[in-house]
Amino acid sequence: AAAAAVSGGGASTAPGGSRHCTWAKYEPVALVPTAFSSRVEGEVQVSDLRDFQNRVGRMGTAGVDAAECLPTLETGGQWSEMMLKAQSGFNYRAWRHVMPYGGTEYLSTSTFDNCTVEEMCDFFNCDETRASWDRLLFRHRVLERDERTGAEVVFWERALPVISNRDYVFSRRTWKEGDVYWAVTKGCTHSQSPETPNLKRVDPYYSSWRMRAVAGPDGRLTGAECLLSHFEEQKVNQEVARFAVRMGMWGVVKSMDGGFRKFQQARQQRAAAA
Repeated sequence: AAAAAVSGGGASTAPGGSRHCTWAKYEPVALVPTAFSSRVEGEVQVSDLRDFQNRVGRMGTAGVDAAECLPTLETGGQWSEMMLKAQSGFNYRAWRHVMPYGGTEYLSTSTFDNCTVEEMCDFFNCDETRASWDRLLFRHRVLERDERTGAEVVFWERALPVISNRDYVFSRRTWKEGDVYWAVTKGCTHSQSPETPNLKRVDPYYSSWRMRAVAGPDGRLTGAECLLSHFEEQKVNQEVARFAVRMGMWGVVKSMDGGFRKFQQARQQRAAAA
């Protein structure tokens, strides 16, 4: 989605078959704290993963509609369904929650047929791939890496619809637990990328995803689903922000679907040639 599809990752995807995942190698250090240099503050940690898991744990319960097990909100808060759409081999569903102060949290599920969770994880974790299908991603670079855990600090500039460009500095980390991949993206600070007068910085920023295998049309585990929880403060009138998301959501989602199929095809061709 325009908001629900902005989260992403950055490591380049290594060639491999449909069951290869760049991030699987970090499974043995899943409990190791994220560690960057002293230039970074507010980086994502294992506790952020646990908070996300606890919040969305009921979603995806077998035989239960997702709308019946959305995350619990504050007293009086509610989820509103924004979109339920499908095209060949792809299904998308999205909700939004207007927070007490007026900002908006988004929740979505993107389900691809004929897809492995490893392909999905590497797709969403590649900024170079994202730049090929997401016209809003204007600039991107990795500021710092934690080589032990695979976590990164990243800078983005995005050309958002309706409003002026915004920039982001965030840390992100991906975990593998069993057959499920989890990724958490969280705004942070980095002394080498301070705020500038020319760009408003998105802060706070949280974007987390659960990626898992799901049944395809044939009833076997031939599909993959990404559950995304997303919030960003763009420092703009909240009604304008919601309007921009509502107007741009399906266009961005369709581009994401097309981008994934191109990524998948190129990956399969590399594997076949290896």
